[in-house]
Amino acid sequence: MSITNIVRAAAAGASEQTIEGLLWELWGDVVDAAATGEQPLDELVALVTGVRETAVEGVKIGGRRLFGDLPVFGAQMREAWNLVPPDDRSVEAWTRLNEFAARLTAAGIDFSLFGLWSIGTALETFAKPSEHLPAAVAWFEHCGPELATATRHRRTFGPGPGRLHELAEREGLSEGGYNLPRWTFWRSRLEGLAATGDPVARRGLHAIRKVGPQLLT
Repeated sequence: MSITNIVRAAAAGASEQTIEGLLWELWGDVVDAAATGEQPLDELVALVTGVRETAVEGVKIGGRRLFGDLPVFGAQMREAWNLVPPDDRSVEAWTRLNEFAARLTAAGIDFSLFGLWSIGTALETFAKPSEHLPAAVAWFEHCGPELATATRHRRTFGPGPGRLHELAEREGLSEGGYNLPRWTFWRSRLEGLAATGDPVARRGLHAIRKVGPQLLT
């Protein structure tokens, strides 16, 4: 599905339902390309940011501007987060998807909540580090400054979406979302994993330390 075809359909007066269906197909192809690695992530990020700048006056899908508000894209990405390793997706595909979302966040299309989910699973649960840590580290590596800003401003997403997991709660943390105590816990977990010789944890520790000074400004 091409963007041009969607623009043509909108210009021809296609129904909102029809255009929404075309968007699901478009964004599904983009998410699949990110997961499979069939197209470089920087190209996909450029595609999404470019689509957002495409003006289609007077056309809205679910109350959101076509294409300025990227209707359906967030929902399509949310669907992708229902399929995680080890049962539903490979570690490699999961890591690529997280890197894609992190790169988009750094480019101004905010998926930091998705980062919170992936980091929380990797560092606050008993999930195997080999299955989830690479995806979490992708966030620190590719949008560390944005996560540090969210932490400094104690960004929350409500008690459900931004909730803590069991390992963090065992350490006495009580506040969900992004905040300094949680960030400190993540760093401590990465330090512990890195001390065992885990190379992915070492990368994550380097990335989280690199942006740490931003938390003090």
